[in-house]
Amino acid sequence: MVPGDLVARRASLVICNGGASTAYQAIAEGAPVVGIPSNLDQFLAMTAIRDAGAGLMLRASTVASNAVREAVLRVLSESSFKERAVELGRSFARHDVHARFRAVVDELTVARPYAAAGVG
Repeated sequence: MVPGDLVARRASLVICNGGASTAYQAIAEGAPVVGIPSNLDQFLAMTAIRDAGAGLMLRASTVASNAVREAVLRVLSESSFKERAVELGRSFARHDVHARFRAVVDELTVARPYAAAGVG
């Protein structure tokens, strides 16, 4: 296994199933994505990435090797995909997601311990 962030940082693009963990990791490193989702969460993540202009989505149920090749060539040849991925990566970096997650957990558990359990 290799660290995905390090690989994405060096990659010209990332081809994956479009799931949030890999696709957003790629975007965080400024790498555009060619996603091939097969389930709903992957489809939703790739829809957001596609709509933001940072990648292309191909449906797993109908994808063919020539479509993957065309998508890769398009992403590599059109600089807008890279530019949008870099912009989104910078946007990701401006947010401390770890601190935000802790704050949400604290709000749901520490500040209102009974409300989180449906009591009181």
